[in-house]
Amino acid sequence: TLGGSLVNIALSAAKFAVGVRCHSTALVSDGVHSLSDLLSDFITLVTVRLGRLPPTKSNPDGFGKYEAYGTFVLALAIISTGISVGFGAFTKILQMVQTGRVGLSSSLTAASTPPGVGALVVAFLSVVSKEWLFRITKKVGEDINSSIILANAKHHRSDAFSSVLAMGSIGIAMSIPGMQIADVIAGLLVAGMIFTMGVEIMASAVSLLKEQKGKREAAKSETCE
Repeated sequence: TLGGSLVNIALSAAKFAVGVRCHSTALVSDGVHSLSDLLSDFITLVTVRLGRLPPTKSNPDGFGKYEAYGTFVLALAIISTGISVGFGAFTKILQMVQTGRVGLSSSLTAASTPPGVGALVVAFLSVVSKEWLFRITKKVGEDINSSIILANAKHHRSDAFSSVLAMGSIGIAMSIPGMQIADVIAGLLVAGMIFTMGVEIMASAVSLLKEQKGKREAAKSETCE
């Protein structure tokens, strides 16, 4: 996770800088996704440390529940990121439509500059690095049976998929005249992917919390008997 944090810092900076410079809404949206991965890495590090603490007299059941709580907080952060990215992309589409209607451009998409080749390169590097992070994070999560590390692995995989989407839309916008809007629409689709992943992780966290509650209640019943 620490290695993942370093990768996410580098990716976020590169996507923001190149996305703005090369006029790629999809890459900027993907940069926000990588930034949310950085937040998820921090949440994962804290909750894994708490969850692995040994039981105490005041907390005889241990601290495993904190992993489930951390997974829930992680899901909220991912959902919030998806909403934020989606709002930004939707606003950009509205601006393009309004610009086309008032006659300031000859077509719906002419108002924006096509993305540059740098955006395509960064998106490709993101796909490779995030898929690598997904694989190693998933292995660690399975080895130590950690729900939040597995959830973080899914977040890495969703970032890889969103980068594939960004790469495709950037390629279309670069190669087909008048298709710059494809890049903006991809930004909206990336937001949808982020939001969906957050909902899936939240459902998993709620299920885990219910399971842990059931085990605690069962243990108490056995003690009373």
